[in-house]
Amino acid sequence: TIGFFHDLREELRILDELEKTQVQLLQAEIMASQSRQQAIIESFPSGALVVDERGHVVLMNPVFKKHFGLDPDVRPGEPIEAYVCNKNFCRFVRRIPEKAKLAQDESPTYEFGQSREKYFLVKGHPVSGDKEENLGSVVILVDITAIKLLDRLKTEFVAKVSHELKSPLSTIHEQLSIVLDELTNKHHIEDLHILFRAKERTNSLISLISDLLDISRIETGLISGEGRTLNPAQILRE
Repeated sequence: TIGFFHDLREELRILDELEKTQVQLLQAEIMASQSRQQAIIESFPSGALVVDERGHVVLMNPVFKKHFGLDPDVRPGEPIEAYVCNKNFCRFVRRIPEKAKLAQDESPTYEFGQSREKYFLVKGHPVSGDKEENLGSVVILVDITAIKLLDRLKTEFVAKVSHELKSPLSTIHEQLSIVLDELTNKHHIEDLHILFRAKERTNSLISLISDLLDISRIETGLISGEGRTLNPAQILRE
């Protein structure tokens, strides 16, 4: 009997050790999975933010911290308002699950500018559980400053073109009207500079239209720039 209970205790001890080992392996696997997820999110080229159902920050990657001027060592755990002072952004983050239900085929988006020289596009993705309960949201922050600046340049360019097209056409029209009046009245044209001026304005107009055509070709991919070696000193002298 003593031998039986001794063997039973030994077997129970082995089973207990085996169970502890399995638990440790499971914990190690979970930690490894979390570490992989953390590494993936931190390597995103865009800002990434994860909040829970209460709007508390669970995770922020370095790019997100950089965009909002946060300390690289700041830790998550606080409400989103503790990290971001933009009230509209915080309101958008908290309402991602609500907005996702209204437009199920599209991810909620929000666009804002921190300054005249910095613009962002925010995309939100709700996270739901097995019973469709709200578990939080994932937010991706994309820097669209270059696109915004390009749009601004296009707007300014169109305004400039409108003026530059109108001005030479008006000049050409007036000068040709004078020439036609002279020819109609059969008077000798003494001021040839009028015709030269009309020619100059016509050339400038043709050059401007060529630029517009080049922009159109570049945007459609018909032509592209080719790199070439230049001397900086020569550029500065010119």
